[in-house]
Amino acid sequence: MSLASRVGVMFGAISLFAVAQSSSAQPMAPSAPDALVRALQSQGIKPDIGFTMSRPANCRRGAPADAWAYHCVMALADSGRGGRTAALEVMIFKSGYDFAREDDRVKAAVAQVRSRWKVDEVIDVSVEWRRQKIALKASCHQALGPRNGLAYCLLPLSRNVLVFTQALPERVGTDQIVTSVNGGPDYSDDMRHAAGLASLASIAVAKAQQGGTPSPPQPQPQPQPQPPQRVLSDSIFRVRPGPPASGDDFCVKLKTALAAARTNFTSIPGPPDELIPGWRDAKLMLPYATDCYVETDKRDLSYSCGWQNEQSAAVSARYHYTVREIDQCLTGFQRTVGDTATTWRNPAIGSVKVDSRKVMKNRSLNSLMLTVRR
Repeated sequence: MSLASRVGVMFGAISLFAVAQSSSAQPMAPSAPDALVRALQSQGIKPDIGFTMSRPANCRRGAPADAWAYHCVMALADSGRGGRTAALEVMIFKSGYDFAREDDRVKAAVAQVRSRWKVDEVIDVSVEWRRQKIALKASCHQALGPRNGLAYCLLPLSRNVLVFTQALPERVGTDQIVTSVNGGPDYSDDMRHAAGLASLASIAVAKAQQGGTPSPPQPQPQPQPQPPQRVLSDSIFRVRPGPPASGDDFCVKLKTALAAARTNFTSIPGPPDELIPGWRDAKLMLPYATDCYVETDKRDLSYSCGWQNEQSAAVSARYHYTVREIDQCLTGFQRTVGDTATTWRNPAIGSVKVDSRKVMKNRSLNSLMLTVRR
């Protein structure tokens, strides 16, 4: 038998309610945390089935009291969604984890989204690697309705490795749920898409465990591309940030913006905004921000970044996560805390404010903004 591997994604029966992980699944062997995180940082996820990594994996170490050893986040350009961003997270635990509890977190997040339907599906992912066939089951969830939500999949790779993926919906909304003639639920395309991304993580882990390069799944037909957009939802794991396993991009860039405040942000390059006089599109982008800009009007000199407009629950999660990030990054600042806005001030350096707000009055979408001022 050839040493080449084969990876397939098979789709199980549909369910409109929560489905637990099957006990018949045969996950991979546990991974050595340090070795696996080195492999993810150096090799990442190999491009295939329309996904290409946008930047290296960002991995954080857990604190001594944490159950997890590393939490790695990867952003991938998704050609199946017009080049927009999909997210893949790998949680590497020190020993084991409670899959049902982690899956409940995903379902709880989906339950908070206003929608007509909440759909759940178990998707079987099989990996054949060096004569060993590994059977995995991804638990996937999505909110569907006039405005479809993100598709989430949680895939237990091994006793100590858990993968979470999130992909943007292909269609804006869904007006009915129909099961196709061949038995496959046609509303589950987005969840299958997210499960396909999770299968790429299984390839990366198999390679890290045993060495060699498994062959990827066969490419699938892709829908027509849409205009690119930088988006990435907050981590569903809601972990407490620990010290970075490598350079902390967020903290470094935030401190760069604060340092630029001393010279009225003239050191942050970027072309003038085409629509708004007095604004400059900043080339200094905070991680996963949709837009960053410098306001050059002397009455309100500032550097600001905004993130994707999302449902209030998702923006609230991002808000609290960002507050923790800034707390870890800044020392010697006085902090003023609120439910939807937090400000850090140091008269000798400048101020940072993070706030979540309504996009428009009487609309369900919220946005997160971070602003640096002198």
